[in-house]
Amino acid sequence: TPEMAARAHDVAALTLKGKSACLNFADSAWKLRLPESNDAVEIRRAAMEAAKLFAGEDGVVVDDMEDSKKNVLNVQVPVVTSEFEELHDLLLSIANEPLRSPPPSMNDYWGDMEIFDTPISLWNFSI
Repeated sequence: TPEMAARAHDVAALTLKGKSACLNFADSAWKLRLPESNDAVEIRRAAMEAAKLFAGEDGVVVDDMEDSKKNVLNVQVPVVTSEFEELHDLLLSIANEPLRSPPPSMNDYWGDMEIFDTPISLWNFSI
């Protein structure tokens, strides 16, 4: 939940910045248990504990990262070869065709403009 994420952020902020930390909840300074050191693993554990403490009424359960890593499945997605064949054929046809000029525009916008032959410098070196 957003509150759980905010509490986890408060733990990390208090651990790293101390009293100068910008907190999401003012009561986080005295409600949350802070880790002993600035070790990233300890900060993560304290943040997980804070998130579990404020899980809310909807019964959201937060597992440890080690447990979630064990439940990851190896899923293989079948590849449709016809799509690759079509793409391959398209790329071959583009490579084998001669380069073509773009079709002429029906509305010649620049033809109506008056062109001056005065050179214009793009850079100003007067500084």
